[in-house]
Amino acid sequence: MGNCDISAYILDISLNAWVIDTCIYGCLGQFILCASTVGWPGAQGVQGTQGLMGIQGLIGEHGAGLQNQGTWEASTYNAGDYVFWETSLGLGDSAMWLWIPSTSEYSSNPPYIDTSLWIEFQAPAGAQGAQGTEGAQGTQGVQGIMGIQGTEGAQGFAGIQGTEGAQGYNGSDGAQGVQGTEGAQGYNGSDGAQGTQGLQGIAGADGAQGAIGAQGIEGSQGIQGTQGLQGLKGDTGAQGTEGAQGTSGIQGTVGAQGAIGAQGAIGAQGTTGAQGTTGAQGTTGAQGTRGIQGTEGSQGTEGAQGTQGTIGAINDTSLNSYLNSGFTVINTNYTVNASDLNNIILADVSALTVTFPDSLAAGFQTSVINETTGITTLNASTLLTTDSSVVLRDQYAAATAVHKGSGTWIAFGNLK
Repeated sequence: MGNCDISAYILDISLNAWVIDTCIYGCLGQFILCASTVGWPGAQGVQGTQGLMGIQGLIGEHGAGLQNQGTWEASTYNAGDYVFWETSLGLGDSAMWLWIPSTSEYSSNPPYIDTSLWIEFQAPAGAQGAQGTEGAQGTQGVQGIMGIQGTEGAQGFAGIQGTEGAQGYNGSDGAQGVQGTEGAQGYNGSDGAQGTQGLQGIAGADGAQGAIGAQGIEGSQGIQGTQGLQGLKGDTGAQGTEGAQGTSGIQGTVGAQGAIGAQGAIGAQGTTGAQGTTGAQGTTGAQGTRGIQGTEGSQGTEGAQGTQGTIGAINDTSLNSYLNSGFTVINTNYTVNASDLNNIILADVSALTVTFPDSLAAGFQTSVINETTGITTLNASTLLTTDSSVVLRDQYAAATAVHKGSGTWIAFGNLK
């Protein structure tokens, strides 16, 4: 392995077997590779006889000790020096760093950066060996010369715990073997020397449940017996009691009301009796219902036209008098306006039309006089007259128009 390779050997006895995991870590403590070796323990051998005690060996030469240089700082370091500085994992913990070169050099960068000069110390745990049998105590040898006590080395940091291996699959239960015959009891052996207490073993796994025994063979079906004779017919049973009367059903909904019949005809009015003498005036009775309006009588014959009077002369003075007296003189088509309320409009031209607009207020009225022999026509959205006449009859004919509202005008006067 190179200078940066660190191996860890882990003993796993969770499977009732010896499992040796060999794991390799890099210079920065990162996991690289693990390999496992599994072996089942063999039967314990017969304890052998204790061998003779060997001759004590010579005292070896003093080894090169490690020199603790405390917390790392930029300085010159020699072979065997070690310092404490931040771990390569960057977890805020300190680690022990060993000087790699065998010569003296100057270190200017922290150990976890300059890994060509420093290696992070990680003490691998060795695999635990199988406990040997205790031999018989030998004779005490000659005490050797006490060697010079070496300097106490610094305590190493605990190694990084290896990753837990994946649990193996449970093997299928093997078939139960045939129970062997019980062997003869052996002789009691002599008590051996008490060995050192071993590590507590892991609790063994629960044994597999025994297989259910085979089901017994089903017995054969018995022979079917012969059919018995048919029994005699029984007597007719007594008639059952009458059942209770059922509850009344829900009443149906009321039908729709029929249509109202037509009103009967009014009876004929009786003949009027002879008028009696006038009695004393009684109290005023309640007002009777209004009688049916009679048919409109035919229009009387038109009376003979009177002789035409002489036309007086009209000058400016007389015209001003008309205007000052509420007259409006027109000589072209004219639309009535609000200033014509209760006024007189004089048509002083051979032919023109006077229009009553919808915009005037209800109740508005005015009068029109035809002052010439020409034709003066009245006009509105709706103009109601006695016989639909809308033209002033002749010279000096007049008509009054009243606004009923909503564009309906009523005109009455000398119309044709």
